[in-house]
Amino acid sequence: MRSFLNELKRRSVFRAAAAYSVVAWVTAQGSAVVLPAFDAPDWALRTVIILLFAGLPVTLLLAWIYELTPQGLRRTPKGDDSRVEDRTPRVLDSIIILGLVIAVIFTGLARDAFTDGADWLIKTAGAPVAEQETRQRLAVLPFHSANTDLASERFSHGLAADIALGLQHATDGGVIGMASTERLENQPMETRAIAELLDADWLLEGTVRRNGDSATIDVQLLQPAAGEQVLAVSYDVPFSELLDARNDIVRRVLDELPAGLHGKGEMTAEKAPVEEGSPLAPVYAEWLGMLGRLRHATPEDLAAVQGSAAELAGKAPKAGALRAAHARALVVGSMPDGAEAYVGKVEKARRLLEEAMTLSPNSLRVQHWRADIESRLSHWQGNTADYQRINTSLDHALELYPGSRRLLTAQAEHAQRFGDYPRAVQLARRALARDPLSMSLHRVLVESLAAQGRIQEATDTLANIPDVANGAELVKELELAIAMQAGDPRRARKALEELAPAGREHLAEQVRVLAALGDTDAITERLAALDGEKAEDWRTLWQAAVQGNHAQAFTTARRLLNAGEPSAARRLGTLAVQAGDNQAALEIFTPHFGGWLEGSGPLRGAVALETAPWFAHALRAAGREVDANRVLDRHLAGVLLVETELAPARRDLLLAANLLERGRKQEGLARLNASLGNGFDMGWGFYCEFAALPETVLLQPLKASGELAQLAQQIAARSEALRPAA
Repeated sequence: MRSFLNELKRRSVFRAAAAYSVVAWVTAQGSAVVLPAFDAPDWALRTVIILLFAGLPVTLLLAWIYELTPQGLRRTPKGDDSRVEDRTPRVLDSIIILGLVIAVIFTGLARDAFTDGADWLIKTAGAPVAEQETRQRLAVLPFHSANTDLASERFSHGLAADIALGLQHATDGGVIGMASTERLENQPMETRAIAELLDADWLLEGTVRRNGDSATIDVQLLQPAAGEQVLAVSYDVPFSELLDARNDIVRRVLDELPAGLHGKGEMTAEKAPVEEGSPLAPVYAEWLGMLGRLRHATPEDLAAVQGSAAELAGKAPKAGALRAAHARALVVGSMPDGAEAYVGKVEKARRLLEEAMTLSPNSLRVQHWRADIESRLSHWQGNTADYQRINTSLDHALELYPGSRRLLTAQAEHAQRFGDYPRAVQLARRALARDPLSMSLHRVLVESLAAQGRIQEATDTLANIPDVANGAELVKELELAIAMQAGDPRRARKALEELAPAGREHLAEQVRVLAALGDTDAITERLAALDGEKAEDWRTLWQAAVQGNHAQAFTTARRLLNAGEPSAARRLGTLAVQAGDNQAALEIFTPHFGGWLEGSGPLRGAVALETAPWFAHALRAAGREVDANRVLDRHLAGVLLVETELAPARRDLLLAANLLERGRKQEGLARLNASLGNGFDMGWGFYCEFAALPETVLLQPLKASGELAQLAQQIAARSEALRPAA
């Protein structure tokens, strides 16, 4: 033994081990600080540590075989050669000493430095160099309509949005997104205050009056910090010349802006989305009205777009943007009753998108709408291949339009839909640097943080959202979302009271929260206050669900929900399973989720991961064991793929669902207990909106053994402790 230790010493194995340990420790410490600053997933740090551990035996083996000499690496001579140790350089000793010094300095200083700089790195990542250096930014405010009718208002907003898009390209991303400026519409604020809130150096505002087939447009370019009106122009043009006026406004504004803001300072065919000779020219006035309606996207607006799109396409047959706008209105608007009608509408939307890409392959709007629509249509299935395909499409569009806030926003929303929450956080932060008041981006950021269990970070982010009246309601909704994700029913109840919901708005959240608190009297009172269309049916549905009468709840729900829409189908299908009507569940699930039986690979996104166990249960009840196991295998692969990125309670609940459906009772029960222990007090309502109490079918394997009763007692005790004192 002594001779072996002497041999280790002779070959400098101990020195190599010490040097490697110091370097590995410094590397691990540095990774622990740097990786979170870039929103790297949790598994990245674990991978680094595992690789460092794996490298130790390799290092020891190499140290045994080779020695480090001034002439380089040489094989260590065999036998007792006293000259070997003399020849061994002191390089390893130097590495050890230097590594220890670096470790002390790094531990004391680097963590603070990287933490303080994380926000700056996130905000500036991907931003154009000119923007970082000059910080010169332009904001286009929604144009005011001098007319009082809705069509004129939409027309004015569409013109502002189209001018903003032209300036956005010509300034290499120096224009703040309209999602931010629209939040300030009709706010009693001075221009200087608006500029400060938006962090803008220039403001473009305008007024539009429609006079039959002509329009009067007044536009002003302001520099609020200097208190100057830099440009004021007025146009009185027929609709046939409206496109020329739009292009002239863009050029004249560019002439006044500093060169640092827009680089070349010129519009080109590649930069300008609409220019002379555009295929949209024959219908440009109608196109602006359509743009305004798509931005507001009320049911009436979307119906109007669908009604006029085909007619306009006939007048402008080469305008791809019209097809894309039609497809967007179809998908964002309400879907028809019945699965077949839904499929027909989806196929029509995709056909229109393909035509749009053929006619206008480099149009930003076409690229953006196509990717967004595909994301909306595909995320229900949760296929990883779809997620990657749409990501590739957005990356290609960003190569054509670097830094486009529209595309960054679409990427962030796409990542959130498919459950890639770390990427959604990173992209939302980048896009917010260009669109700081966009509530859709703030929603993505806050909800993605909460979905990962980063509750305090989500709460802090919410507190830092600028206080603007147009976004106050959404801030309250995000507070509710955080509370629901945290499994904190008391916090959720307080948020609901601030929202003061009436009718069916937030009804699902209210029933779940009140059920988690064990306050059945409050549930009865809330349901009694329902009014409006089909109020009695909704009251019957929820009363039946809360009382565990799932058969009646399912029968009522079929009268209220449209099984043609995936969101409604998953709710109806889970309720059908609870009611014991597995055949009906299969008929509802299969048109939307039947693709899971044909494909392979992990499922992605909250919708797929929450729905798959219910579909598998219906399949197993129908004797289709192979199909049920295929769905569960893909579900399990999906959970494991993102398990380090999910809030622990949600991860445990998803795993419990999978294990219980496979009949692995004890493991499933352990995961349920873990989920409850992680604070998911409302977890029982997680899988089915209409099952707020612990009566979900996923617990069926436990009912016969009495273990469910014991677990239900624990839940009841916790609910009683959470109830407010009388």
